[in-house]
Amino acid sequence: MGCRRTLAGNQVSNNVTDILGYTPAEMLDADFRYADIIHPDDLKTVVDEINWYIKYRATPLSNPIACVCILVNTVGFTILRT
Repeated sequence: MGCRRTLAGNQVSNNVTDILGYTPAEMLDADFRYADIIHPDDLKTVVDEINWYIKYRATPLSNPIACVCILVNTVGFTILRT
């Protein structure tokens, strides 16, 4: 895949602990792999969307990301379609 499997973030809601099982600090860590919480069936779609944003230097403010995917929590359950 052309996209790195880590993405930098600067803010994460405390709700992630209740929803996904990760703390905000874990998700903001430079080594956190966002690809690991995306269901494998949805990963290519998400990577393609991110690569489009990188290629066209689009920003979420001018072109909101509208990617639907299933996320996987810390114990491996698919819990949420965003």
